[in-house]
Amino acid sequence: MILRNKLLKDASLLLGGNVINAGCQLATTLLLANALPAADWGAIAVIISYVLVTETLFATKNWQLVSSHAYAYLDKTPRRFGAHFSTFFTAELITNLLATFFAVLLLPTAMYFMNLPPDYFLAGCIYSTSILFRFSGSAGAILRLSNKYLWQSTHAATLGIARLAGISSTLYVSQDPAILLTCLAVIESIWHIGLASAAWIILKQRGVLAADLTRNIVRRLKNQNWTLVATSHFTNLVKVATRELDVLFVSAFSGPDSAGVIKVLKSILRSVLILSDPLANAAFPRFIAFQNQDNIASNIRKLLRTLIVFGSAIATAALAAISIVIALFWAKFSNLPIPTESGYFLTYAMGIWIAVTFFCLPPANLALKRYSYALKLNCILAALYVTGLLSLIPLYGATGAGIAFAITQTAWAASYLSSFKTLARSAT
Repeated sequence: MILRNKLLKDASLLLGGNVINAGCQLATTLLLANALPAADWGAIAVIISYVLVTETLFATKNWQLVSSHAYAYLDKTPRRFGAHFSTFFTAELITNLLATFFAVLLLPTAMYFMNLPPDYFLAGCIYSTSILFRFSGSAGAILRLSNKYLWQSTHAATLGIARLAGISSTLYVSQDPAILLTCLAVIESIWHIGLASAAWIILKQRGVLAADLTRNIVRRLKNQNWTLVATSHFTNLVKVATRELDVLFVSAFSGPDSAGVIKVLKSILRSVLILSDPLANAAFPRFIAFQNQDNIASNIRKLLRTLIVFGSAIATAALAAISIVIALFWAKFSNLPIPTESGYFLTYAMGIWIAVTFFCLPPANLALKRYSYALKLNCILAALYVTGLLSLIPLYGATGAGIAFAITQTAWAASYLSSFKTLARSAT
């Protein structure tokens, strides 16, 4: 009971900031979609998705490894923590640079296949440079594991407000996509640096010195378990693939105008994840706490059952509320097609319901350190999703992208549930 109440309290703190952030982000998306010509908004949506996909392909996000392989040393031996943390963090910095290079290098080819005119090349280059500063994943892990949920909540809320205020102000000056994406890149980069600075304050208070992080860094990188880093990295690929690839494929098959519309629709639906993501972040340390117990599988299954019930209730209520709001207000405030009449919206909503209901499965799997299982599963799911996009979009248009997402999410949840049942049987 105490564990559950603390989890809900921490999740509530994160939820407050995420609600403000997601609300402002959705408002920013709707503002751009309604203020700009369809071609310009579609190009901005495609460029943002392209940068996120490229970042995910080439930049490692090691916050999970920081949580499971480094943080345990922080209280006992800060210097040993520094040795582990510095290699993970340095790997992020290096791969961010690599991802930026490839994002710019591959941009002309990507623009050709996504039907973007050459006029948008400068905008794409500018936003690609923001990858350099997206190194705050490990910082966020430090804040959560140190119970600084309020700090991270404040960070998320202020980011959303700054993004909305910046775009609103910029639109009064110019509607040039390059200038608008420059505004987004600058704001997002400043906030990433700010979160990393907050984590450094915590580490200094816990006895970590700058020398602990920089000592023998080259030797540490040479001795880094790169197989572990690669495994953790590849498990993250499918997350952004299922989030952004459909925009790119729809742009390739139907043009950026259609891609811009589905970017708005998916932004509305993915706002539901602001309810489950805080619970997942708050649940991860609880699953980690089971690692030193003999009956780890049994404890994890009990917590899973509780969290799945929470997730299903949240998913159902949130999607119902969104449908009601759309029915009451959409036609009055937007010139875009009504979302609930779109096949893409309805099928993508099915996938979102599954993702929110079973939000607790990946944290439980990570707590068991089953990286190889996650890697194999996510590779299969990525192949399934890409195959679905390539085969269904030519037949059904944007609706095909929604169907592919729903199928992939169903396979994801079923695979995890089956694996946990097998694990529980073997433990008994």
